[in-house]
Amino acid sequence: MIGCSDILAFITRIYKTTQITASVCTGSLFLSKLRLLEGLKYTTHWEDLEALAQNPNLLVLKDAGFVENGKYITSGGIASGISMSLYLVKKILS
Repeated sequence: MIGCSDILAFITRIYKTTQITASVCTGSLFLSKLRLLEGLKYTTHWEDLEALAQNPNLLVLKDAGFVENGKYITSGGIASGISMSLYLVKKILS
């Protein structure tokens, strides 16, 4: 079974070489834990917005479906993740 430490290790290993690093729902918690979102606007699942808003180094957008910051793109829940995915397909194919 994959654990949190495995996911963090995977992100740490690959994020420097990705053109796009995207997260759906609470995936932004992993990016936040690695301090990749500090100083950037981002979003996450609505149930986790308040907890993350406690960190003054994070710029949480509460009413956004998905947020793009250069190579980082984060989305809220599953429906927002679908919208983000379609956006990324269009962006990559354009």
